[in-house]
Amino acid sequence: MLRSGAYSGIPGHAMRDEQNHSGQRRYCREMTVADIRFPEEGEVVEVLFLESARFYRLQKGNADYVGMLARLKDAMTAGETVTLCFDAIDSDLIEEVC
Repeated sequence: MLRSGAYSGIPGHAMRDEQNHSGQRRYCREMTVADIRFPEEGEVVEVLFLESARFYRLQKGNADYVGMLARLKDAMTAGETVTLCFDAIDSDLIEEVC
C-alpha cells in the first residue's frame, strides 16, 4: 500500500507502507546505490542513493549486516535498484535490504 503522506524526494518514488513478518509496520522504497562510505569511527556505514541527498545508515550491529552490505555493493556495481525498509517513515536507519 502506498502511503499518501509519504514523500520520497522525487515523484514516483513514494514509500510503501507494509507489515514485516512479525506484523510490525515498516516503510519500504526502491533506491539506486550511489556510494557506500566506511567511516573509521562509529558503528554505522553510510550509504548514498541517487534518489536522495540524504545519508542513510546501516548499523554494523544489525544481525544481517554482512548480507545487506553485500546486496548493496552488488546493486551498486550492477546499477540496479534495491528495496530498502525502515521502521519509521522519516528514518535514515536501514533495517532491511531486499
